[in-house]
Amino acid sequence: MSRISIQPGTVLDSTAALNRVSSIMSNAAGVISAVKSGVDGQIQARRGIGGRLVQASRTASDLNKMLSELSDFVNQSVSRYVKADQSISRKAQYVGLLSGSSVWDVSIHAYSLLLGDRRPFIAARNALLLYASNALNSGKRLRLAKDLGLKFVRNADGSISVRMTKAKITSNQDYFKYRKMMSEALGGTAKWNREFLTRLAKEGVPIYDPKRGYYRSNANKLSNTRLGDLGRYVEAVKNSRGQAMRSATKAAFIDNLKVWESFTGWKDASAMTRVGKGVGVAGIGLTVFDNVVDNFYVQQTGEWRAEPGKVKEFVVDTAVDVGTAAGSAAAGAVIGSFFLPPAGTVVGAAAGAGINFVLNTKMIGDPPQSVVDVTKNAANAAVDKIGDAAGSITKKLDKIFW
Repeated sequence: MSRISIQPGTVLDSTAALNRVSSIMSNAAGVISAVKSGVDGQIQARRGIGGRLVQASRTASDLNKMLSELSDFVNQSVSRYVKADQSISRKAQYVGLLSGSSVWDVSIHAYSLLLGDRRPFIAARNALLLYASNALNSGKRLRLAKDLGLKFVRNADGSISVRMTKAKITSNQDYFKYRKMMSEALGGTAKWNREFLTRLAKEGVPIYDPKRGYYRSNANKLSNTRLGDLGRYVEAVKNSRGQAMRSATKAAFIDNLKVWESFTGWKDASAMTRVGKGVGVAGIGLTVFDNVVDNFYVQQTGEWRAEPGKVKEFVVDTAVDVGTAAGSAAAGAVIGSFFLPPAGTVVGAAAGAGINFVLNTKMIGDPPQSVVDVTKNAANAAVDKIGDAAGSITKKLDKIFW
């Protein structure tokens, strides 16, 4: 069977020669034009010397153009050949491993190729998981029950009120229904009187005015409940813009670093929060799995190898991924802080997911790397330097004491 063997490096070297000849032709065209300009008009008229010089200059220019186009064509062809060769090699490698392999082995190899191809699928998946884990939280979104929620509203005079969503109280039956729902979600009974709940459902109850401060009675009823997020929101309405941004950033960063919370608190969680926790667990699991495959799976042989250096890289890479998710959520929370809750929670989660997607998208250098990839490389290099320094100190101490 015939083979096509092309050496890209050798071909690219030939384009350098083409460029040199092209440069000579360009200079020749300029020299001929200069010669024509320096020749007397009467002499140029003899035997068509002037016309011949013009024709020679044009021919040199045409040759220069053709050589430039040929050089560009060769460069583009080599680039396409290299990409096609790499793609065929990956597919051939994949087909080779199919023979006699289990479904699990084939799946792992396909997933490894997906990670190695630097496709945006992984970045999009991680961003969506981050959004869902932060947005699907009934506490942060003030969802008290299936048909009952609360929201903060800024009034025309600058004051802030809290209002029920999807609630109307026009009869005793309505009142008892919503009092029961409020009591089950927030605790207490007596404080949820009909006047308060009717106002909460209609125009909302004021809790803070920049000129007079808190409406303390209303604010106390809503801040002293079982729902910690509601209490934090009530206390935060007095904050300045800068304070709100710092507070939201800190809370989002810490919450996303507490990865263990996705595995706890399921018993008393609402259906929405359970979904959010489940997504959080999936995100953590996939992050760890991605780094396991990246560091321990060998594509060429289909084998797993846990070398000491790779174990260190796995730990560092996973830490960078978790830190990036927390940092993205914190950055998104800054944007979300411009909105009153619970809208700010959704906006912040979406912004954080978008930032996370950008940070994980491969767009730096050739082959392309993401900001996260660059950070992982830098972090691993720093850890290596610390290890080398520690080893050097240990050797010196050994010489001194032993």
